[in-house]
This record gives sequence, C-alpha cells and structure tokens, in this order.
Amino acid sequence: MKKEIILGTFSTIILLALGLSGCSSLPTIKVTKHKFPKGFVFIGEPKRPYEAKGWVKTKVTWNSLNPDYEESDLCKNYWNKAAMDLVKRAKENGADAVIDMRSVVFLIDGKQQTYPTPECTDDGAEGELLAQGIAVKWKPESPLEKSERKNKERQETSKKDELGEPIFKPSETDE
Repeated sequence: MKKEIILGTFSTIILLALGLSGCSSLPTIKVTKHKFPKGFVFIGEPKRPYEAKGWVKTKVTWNSLNPDYEESDLCKNYWNKAAMDLVKRAKENGADAVIDMRSVVFLIDGKQQTYPTPECTDDGAEGELLAQGIAVKWKPESPLEKSERKNKERQETSKKDELGEPIFKPSETDE
C-alpha cells in the first residue's frame, strides 16, 4: 500500500513538473530591423533648395515585452520606421523628402514638446513613438549651384572632430 502511494505521488510530481515546464517559455517576439532613409529624411534643414508642401505625421507602436532588446535600441529602431512612414506619406502627397523630422511628446499638462532625437513612451507592454516632419519638393538647381553644394559637402566631410570622425556625412541619394 505504501509502495503504491509513493509511486502515485512520484508520478503526480513528474506529470506536474512536465506540465509546468511546458508553460515556462514565452513566445519569442520578432523585431524587424529598420534602416533610416538617408537622403529622404533630414533632421534639420538640407542645404538644397526646396518648397515646403505641408506637415506629415505618424505614430508607431510595438510590443515592448522583449527581453532580447534594450528599450533605447527598440526606440531607435522604431524611430527609423517612423522616418520611413513619413517619407511614404510625403511621397503619397507629391513630395520628394521630409525635413525637420522630430519626435513629439505630450506632457501631463496637455502641452507638447518636439525633439530631433528618438523619444519614446512605454507603458510596460507597448512602446509608442509619435513623429512629424515637413514634406518638401526639391527645387531645380542650376549646374553651378549643384556643383557648389557638392563641393561644400565634400569640404565638410573632410573636416574631422576630436575623435577623427567626420562631422557631416552627406546623403548617398541627395541628387
């Protein structure tokens, strides 16, 4: 009788342990890496002449319950996605690029602030980034203006800061 109780208890413990171990892992959350659309989004104003078309805005949300990534890395990644979304919205309205990209933060008192850097909110389960920029259409440049702008960019690229890094890296597609 004691032997049956011990075997019954032992088998119950084994089944319970196997059942609990199956629930201990969380599903993995996939994070798509997004690249910043250089040449199509500018944080400040470009040196190239343009005509402003209007504001473009976007909201990006993501699952922030991912232990594989730091919150700041997720925020930077989704800043890049917001930049791509702004370009898409600008192009849908006939623009070529977005300038003066900013993240938007709403404060508790109802006011808002904008930043030229990724500023995200996270409620513990979902991250969010609000972004805005100005959609622009490039104005035609004369060959002389284009040559002068390119030369100026090359000079700025050759300048080095204390760390030996270029201060300004021109866009690859800034034509």
